[in-house]
Order: sequence, then structure tokens, then C-alpha cells
Amino acid sequence: MSRTALQINLPLEALIGQMEAQLEAAPLFFGHSTTSAWEDAAWIAMHATDQDMGQDEFDWQLIPNAAQLQSMQALLDQRIDTQKPLAYLLNEAWFAGHRFYVDERAIVPRSYFGEWIPEQFSPWVDISGVKRILDLCTGSGCIAIALAHAFEGSTVDATELSADALAVAQENVKRHNLQSRVHLHQGDLFSSLNQRYDLICANPPYISHDRMDKLPTEFLREPDMAFRGGDLGLDIVARLLQQAPDYLNDDGVLIVEVGTAALDLEAQYPQLPFTWLSTDDEAMALFMLNAAQLREADL
Repeated sequence: MSRTALQINLPLEALIGQMEAQLEAAPLFFGHSTTSAWEDAAWIAMHATDQDMGQDEFDWQLIPNAAQLQSMQALLDQRIDTQKPLAYLLNEAWFAGHRFYVDERAIVPRSYFGEWIPEQFSPWVDISGVKRILDLCTGSGCIAIALAHAFEGSTVDATELSADALAVAQENVKRHNLQSRVHLHQGDLFSSLNQRYDLICANPPYISHDRMDKLPTEFLREPDMAFRGGDLGLDIVARLLQQAPDYLNDDGVLIVEVGTAALDLEAQYPQLPFTWLSTDDEAMALFMLNAAQLREADL
């Protein structure tokens, strides 16, 4: 694909504008740790000039040297030509205020959980009662690790069916120095566990077959098994709801992300009193149920 090369001797602010225009003109989707062409461009610029995306201020007037400009150009070209999520090109993503390693073995860290974990799910969860936490379908481990940071006195178990994704999670646990508090298990949902938890979180596959065919190319670069949830997107969610009561303490809470399957979920389970947690974009995506509600439903 022919495109205009980035100009030399320009500050980052101008170069980001140039990259933004080219990214917007390309058939790309944004939503994998970034939400817009401008964010992709800024992330490329910061990475190429060794500026930490977690810092509060950036040097927008910095003029990149030749090597830095070449790195920016290469990343821009890769993003457009491959349509891979930028996080895979940088092997980096940010979630709930923390940096994570990521590659094609695991889905790019992103979830509505990122809005709630730093707030410790207040006021819905009694923080003092959360000692043991479980994260199902952990992928890169980002939710489990963010939970460990937010609930400092807790221990976190995390399960994942994919050995490849689990290897990425293990790398992230090591990078966050949480080996003593975050314990990874390979298995299908609860199959590798034998205890109860105060808080169970899950971001399982919930994309229905018909929606899978309509996903942007960037999603197709991620592990297929991280998305497919069956005809209605509820195959794994249904099993989770049935099994969760056996793994929750009496005062325990279950929080699950179901995204596009939310309406089908409510229709499928009219007997369950779902509490939907608010999100910045007002999506109906995260539901909460407590142990008593699940046991009373007797699924």
C-alpha cells in the first residue's frame, strides 16, 4: 500500500497528526487497548521515543532522531499492512492502570473489569470480606493481576484452558512479582479447583456464531477460542452459572462480563436477578449475582 512517509525534523505532536490521518484512512478497527486512530498514533510515537505510556506528562515537542523516526514508520506500516492490534506489534498493553506483556497467544488485555477493579467494585463488594479471589478464563492474566493489586490482602487463583495463553499469564505474573499471591491453573472453568471463593470474576468467550462472522479483522488476529460462545454466546456462561454456587462462599459474589450476549442472557434466565454494573459507555456488559441468588435459582 502506497502512503506518505513521515517527515523529518518534526515534533511528535505533528508526527502523531500525520500518523493519525493515515490510520484513519486505512480499513482499521480500534479497540484493543486503544480506542482511536489518535491513540494508536500516540502509542506508536511514545514507544519509538522510549517514553513510558504510564507517565503523566509527555514531551510532545520532542523531535525524533533518525532511528526513532524509522521505528515509528515501521510500526505505522505494520499496523496498516497487517491489521494486527497495535498491542501485538509492541508486545504491550495497559489495563486497569498496569502494564502487561501480550502476544498472539492470548487475547489483548481489555475489559469492562478495568473500570471497576481499581474501585474494588465499591459499593457492591464488601472489601473487608475479600480474601480469596478467582479469575476464570484469565487469558493474559491481566484481570487476575489487577485484582491482586486492588485487593492487597488477597490471594488470587486464575484458570485458563489454553496452555499458550497461560504461558503469557505466567510471564505477566512474574513481571508483576506476584508469584506468591497469583496462582495459575490450567483447566476448563472450575475443573482444576477444589475450594470456595469470596469473589469470582470471569470474562469468558461470549460471541455468538453469527456475530463471529461480522468481527473486524483485528479480532481475527486473536485466539479464536477466546471469543466463541456458541449459538447465543452463552455456552460457557451457562456452565459457569451452574457451577459457580459450589465454589462461592456464603457471602460470595460472582461478576461476569457478557458483552453482546447480555440481552440473550436475560431472556434465557428470567429467574435470575442480575445487577448490571454501570460502565463509562453505558454498556450492559458486566453482571453481578451473589451466592444466595444463584443457589435459590437452582440452575
